[in-house]
Amino acid sequence: MSEEIKNFWETIGLLFVVAAIVPVARALATGAAPNWKVLLGRAVLNGVLGMTALALLLWFAAPSLALVGVACGLGTLGQSGVEHWARLFLEKKGWINKRTSDEQAE
Repeated sequence: MSEEIKNFWETIGLLFVVAAIVPVARALATGAAPNWKVLLGRAVLNGVLGMTALALLLWFAAPSLALVGVACGLGTLGQSGVEHWARLFLEKKGWINKRTSDEQAE
């Protein structure tokens, strides 16, 4: 395997791990942590969205640690947006109850 391909896969692996840790750290920092299924779902979603952001950023720059950090940040923003959109969609369909003001503060 060429060195360039090896570096690419190392960058992808590092990004997925770092991006997956962000939701876990966020849950630990809040008072009421979600159950393990929600936490695992958020971690996987954030990791995948971080890798997607990195794939888009690689069109403009070579892989670097700074680029991984930017991709993790974009992945976190994307995860929050996807989660918010999904909640609004499910509330509109009536499949879940609307959030109370106490839940929205979290």
